[in-house]
Amino acid sequence: MSTPAWKEGVSSENTAIAADWWEQFGSSELNALMQQALAQNNDLQASLQRIEQARAGLQIAGASLLPSASATASYMNGPQQAFNITDRRNKGVPEFTGDAGISYELDLFGANRASTDAAREKLLSTQYAHDALALIIMGDVAQTYFNVLNLKERHRIAQENLQSTEDLLKAVKARFQAGARTALDIAQQETMFSNAEAEVAALEQQLALAQNALAVLIGEPPQTFSVSGSALDHVSIPAMAAAQPSDLLERRPDIQSMEARLMEANADIGAARAAFFPSVNIGTDLLLAANPSASALSLASSIIAPIFQGGRLEGNVNRVTARQKELAENYQQTVLVAFREAEDALT
Repeated sequence: MSTPAWKEGVSSENTAIAADWWEQFGSSELNALMQQALAQNNDLQASLQRIEQARAGLQIAGASLLPSASATASYMNGPQQAFNITDRRNKGVPEFTGDAGISYELDLFGANRASTDAAREKLLSTQYAHDALALIIMGDVAQTYFNVLNLKERHRIAQENLQSTEDLLKAVKARFQAGARTALDIAQQETMFSNAEAEVAALEQQLALAQNALAVLIGEPPQTFSVSGSALDHVSIPAMAAAQPSDLLERRPDIQSMEARLMEANADIGAARAAFFPSVNIGTDLLLAANPSASALSLASSIIAPIFQGGRLEGNVNRVTARQKELAENYQQTVLVAFREAEDALT
């Protein structure tokens, strides 16, 4: 008995799977169904929105690494409420004031950088999770489509068998009338005919359920959807290249997603630990007024250090550390399951 090729160290060159792998089956209907699923499957569309949420989260986290600027302006025209004893002529004169400021937090201990890294890894994890979901859905579409074609073929054969059984039943009844058959022969043939009818009805139900499932996968209402193909004859079976399980694992997006989540947890630990240290903020403020003598420019800096938080910071570190350990265990389990699935498929 020969062993699987990957166990003998066969080279993994040219074993990469094309992104549009379903086209290798040579079915134009399957190709159209796949494109429709990619565009209309509700789970995939929801996954894309999760990617957009993660991308926005990265944008928000990255903003902490940049300076922030703000400006205010005010204009007053009319009698002034305050009484100026030194200059009564200013009463009722329009007055304009403006204020502009720029502030920047020095990321001395890497808290903002760690938060940005965590947001970036979360985005990667979300993207890989979407890829993994797309693979599952594409596989389900292909499997369900082939199942529909198989059921259609079986239904056709069952109908032919039903017709043959009915013809034979008529012949047995005719021969019974001629005295060449017994009542037992008729009963046996009627049983075979009933079984054939039941098989046709069961296949019709299975076919309807399979087409309904396929309709949901591609985002179509089941009541308006049907597969036009009728047999597997037009489907080509693509050649399967030999590959080692480790090569297959490197391309699995579910493992890549779990790895990115683990990296995100590591970055969260860094951000939680950095929260123990002071934050330093520097800023400038420019005050503009209609009267040049009232304008001013100031430069200030501030240091905010946590002194007593009631255990909140320690609790946060413990929380993110436990989450990192949980994800590490989940990552190892994902890899083990992936190895098992790869070996099962290649055995």
